[in-house]
Amino acid sequence: MTGSATHAEAPVPQKEERNVPRSRFRGWGIAAGLIAHALDDIREGGLRIIVQCPVVAAFIGEHREYTDLVDPARPS
Repeated sequence: MTGSATHAEAPVPQKEERNVPRSRFRGWGIAAGLIAHALDDIREGGLRIIVQCPVVAAFIGEHREYTDLVDPARPS
């Protein structure tokens, strides 16, 4: 396994994202692929996220098309 992305649904329509690539695979773009796939799934489900992972926060900062998914009441 090269990495993982996990989430937990909150009582309101939100998910928390955390992404953890294994160190030997860092720099290959695997985390970006996992994050993009997870965020696309969240968008498709009509949910919002509470970002807790610095990697996810940096990804969203670089890919502004996902900023609408961040819960405005609880930004990272």
